[in-house]
Amino acid sequence: MSKSDIASFSLFLATQAQIIESYRRTQLSWSRGMGEDEYIQHNQHISNTFECARDGKLVVWVLAPRDDPETLDFKCSCETFRRSGLVAGKGSDIVEEVTCYGIASVFTPPQHRGRGYARHMMSLLHWVIASDEYLQSLRFPEHWGEPPIRVPSFNNARFSALYSDVGSFYEKCSPAENESGWIIRDPKKTIWNVQILLDRLGHTTEDIPSEWLNLDNVNTVWEGDIARIREEFASSPQKPVFSFLPTGGVENFQRMRLESIWRKESVREWGFVLAGSELDFTTWAVELRESKPRILILTRLRAGESSLPTLLYKSAVTAGKHDISQIEVWNLNENLESQAESLGGVTSVRGNHLPAFKWYGKEKAESVTWAHNEK
Repeated sequence: MSKSDIASFSLFLATQAQIIESYRRTQLSWSRGMGEDEYIQHNQHISNTFECARDGKLVVWVLAPRDDPETLDFKCSCETFRRSGLVAGKGSDIVEEVTCYGIASVFTPPQHRGRGYARHMMSLLHWVIASDEYLQSLRFPEHWGEPPIRVPSFNNARFSALYSDVGSFYEKCSPAENESGWIIRDPKKTIWNVQILLDRLGHTTEDIPSEWLNLDNVNTVWEGDIARIREEFASSPQKPVFSFLPTGGVENFQRMRLESIWRKESVREWGFVLAGSELDFTTWAVELRESKPRILILTRLRAGESSLPTLLYKSAVTAGKHDISQIEVWNLNENLESQAESLGGVTSVRGNHLPAFKWYGKEKAESVTWAHNEK
């Protein structure tokens, strides 16, 4: 886009008709085989009923001409999920609960690609979600025209994050000169072969008591875990530090978005807690795609060196029941990496779903720690 073209577009809250159009556009790429009508209904079901999305937490944004903001020929779209997070500042033992955003479904239709529309949309997004305190320190680029219209209940984020499938593209989507966009941080994964875990660990961990977590009780682990995160942040030497909270349906979204698939296979176990311990537990979701390896993805792994073998073995037991060949975790604690390797784990850098964050604070992003940067 030329400078004159940029000024003619802005970011707008999508109308209901634009939301439906955004679903139509993404159906072929993201529907996992669903027809258009089914896919639209699926997305409406998520928006209206999922705890992490309903009550206005999920919002669709479009880049559209300033003189025709409700057009169905908008250039691109994205979604934001309002969430809660924890932050501890440098030199302080105070842990704050803050508003933050997860960003998803960035999509430009083929006929509009290669013209800078997505980059401009994402650059403008900072101006509708970031805190006023942060934005007041910036100068809105004059050649962009006027800032986007303020939307009630926004402009309150301390940080935001997304998962990039286009490398470092989002780092270039900055709110102003001399600022960065979303910075990739720790895109690591560790994978274990399920059968190897069962063969190596069954004779040593099989009889260790534990409590299986199902859909009814899997969320009971989070209250204790959040208290633990607060304690960790208060005493952490790596500040500023932030984390999304797993509550409010955030962690649960990873499994429930694929419910129509795993229900067919009667998956009933979604984690477990070691008996007598609230500190050692794991939760998971499953990826059961026909065209790819079936994977059990650990959404939280609270383990020490003594408990890791049991946690992995119990996870492998569930995986084996459903013909799942791999167990995967993102950003395994560095203190566990050598032990994970001895148990057959292979750690590598992911090529997609790269975690990237934008810090809306005074500190440089390089000095900020993203804790519990998991699936």
